[in-house]
Amino acid sequence: MQKKGEIYILTVVPLVRGVLGDELHYFSGEAMDAGQVVEAPLKNKNILAAVIKCENAKELKSDLKQRAYEVKKIIDPRIHAVFTAAFMHAARETSLYFLAPMGQIVNF
Repeated sequence: MQKKGEIYILTVVPLVRGVLGDELHYFSGEAMDAGQVVEAPLKNKNILAAVIKCENAKELKSDLKQRAYEVKKIIDPRIHAVFTAAFMHAARETSLYFLAPMGQIVNF
């Protein structure tokens, strides 16, 4: 259940080619479901990314302090979930099996 004033950490995979790394982390003031597409900042531009996990920031407080990079805010949460949670799970399993970034599996 989403409470007012809560902050959530979103784990996303970029839906663009040429992004190094498999997962990126952002924060949002609203909880989002796996498969929802969001617009997020990356370097000097905005990219589309699919949410694969949403966690309460309070539960990750110590982990967030240890990170060497700043977690940025999601720019635009999209209204509709483009991918189902089952599809995102299958994409993760496929990326682990083939040792390929999840973003490439989703874009295929």
